[in-house]
Amino acid sequence: MQSADILIVGAGMAGLTAASSLTRAGFTTLVIDKSLKVGGRLASKKIGPARFDYGAQFMTAREPQFLSLLEECERAGLVKIWFSSQAGAKPVHPRWCGVSKMTAVAGHLASTIPLCPGLRLASVELSDGRWLARMISGEAILAKAVVLTPPVPQIVDLLRSSEIHLSTAIADRLDHIEYEKCVAVLAVLTGSSQIDPPGGKKFPQGPISWLADNSLKGISEVPAVTIHGSPRFSHEHWLVDRRESGMMLLEAAERWIGDAISEFQVHGWRYAKPLRIVPERFMVIQSNPPLVLAGDAFGGPRVEGAAMSGWKAAETLSKMLVS
Repeated sequence: MQSADILIVGAGMAGLTAASSLTRAGFTTLVIDKSLKVGGRLASKKIGPARFDYGAQFMTAREPQFLSLLEECERAGLVKIWFSSQAGAKPVHPRWCGVSKMTAVAGHLASTIPLCPGLRLASVELSDGRWLARMISGEAILAKAVVLTPPVPQIVDLLRSSEIHLSTAIADRLDHIEYEKCVAVLAVLTGSSQIDPPGGKKFPQGPISWLADNSLKGISEVPAVTIHGSPRFSHEHWLVDRRESGMMLLEAAERWIGDAISEFQVHGWRYAKPLRIVPERFMVIQSNPPLVLAGDAFGGPRVEGAAMSGWKAAETLSKMLVS
């Protein structure tokens, strides 16, 4: 059995910022994630020489704390400003992306904290004033506090199966948090796309919500595009064979990518973006011992929102544990 002051479930931005902050504060932390990779929806993948960002496409920074992290990563050569405006559009908050992949910021944070990938949490229960977390694989972790950062429906299922009592008010708020789905296509092209620089195109209507040229973005050696299906298309085609739904999106994007596609893969994001959120940056389910929820459904659905949620949860948790 492993033990730590604080167990953080989920190695996305919320979990990683919480763990990084708590580690610097002197607590022993342990981050687990069912995936073998860090970053959550900050996701990148290679198909041969082609590289794709296929989850979050960029980051914006409105909060000084998050901007400071991006500038730190910029000095380390990990991130860059992708664009601040597009043709015919007004300037916007700078869009930041990884120099080589969107997982760069997550990897930077993860490099300083204990991490156990490939562990899927089965239940949490009280044991002599601490939390006992049991994994599906049979391993167990004992902790003074737990921070849960997966998508809220998964958190709710875990808490209910673990017989953790939720007040009616909290249960109602969590049950009303909804997420958009997203069908994402990763296509390797035999020639350049017709997407204008800087390489990203947003669609206000139709089956596609976002189209990106990863070569123009600067992360792929060869022409490679990411297509995000719109929320409506993704919802309506969620149960359709992935290759079939991928072909539909490729056909819809033919004007910009042509039909010279050497290969493609399709990924489904069940919890792509929270539609309904709670305004607080985090939620305390229990204070003794602490059980805290964080993530992009708390305070803001962007990458920055998830990061701020983790930091704010860590700040409060530090006070709870030393009081």
